[in-house]
Amino acid sequence: MTVPDERKSLNIRRSFCRFFEEQFAIPNSMKGKVSYEDSAFDATDKETWLAVNFLSDMAGKKGTTLVQIDVLTRYAGRRTGGDRYGTICQQYADKVHAALHVDAVPIYDFGTNPRAPVLIAGKKLVIQNSGGIFREPDDVRAMEFEEGINRIIFTYRIKVLGDYAKAPSYYD
Repeated sequence: MTVPDERKSLNIRRSFCRFFEEQFAIPNSMKGKVSYEDSAFDATDKETWLAVNFLSDMAGKKGTTLVQIDVLTRYAGRRTGGDRYGTICQQYADKVHAALHVDAVPIYDFGTNPRAPVLIAGKKLVIQNSGGIFREPDDVRAMEFEEGINRIIFTYRIKVLGDYAKAPSYYD
């Protein structure tokens, strides 16, 4: 039996990234500064950027997918004067949290046309941390200055809404 489209890892990853990009109000100064793990990205000339990485792929398989979002700013930037105290980094971190503080994320089918995916009706991703609280990250950590870079790391757990139900026969 084939895996339904709403349970395919590629659709789940891309749906999450698409939703995040739409919800996160990327300011003009950050246009083109969001790195997804499956895209080429060079941060050497950036002063502020985000990195989205998937640490596991269990959503849609009765598990959770872990997503790590890093907010990074340079301690001493050439054009902006830098983010010596991490305040710009924290402002972007607040925007990331607000963008993902939602009830559900729609799932799209990217299989037929990746540039214009089709919405899978009634299928959603939910964000729920390990403590059972919806719409909240599992972990948020601010890193000390690391080679001149401020870094705030969010870890989110996402799950397909159907994973809360009894397992269908194709997983038995």
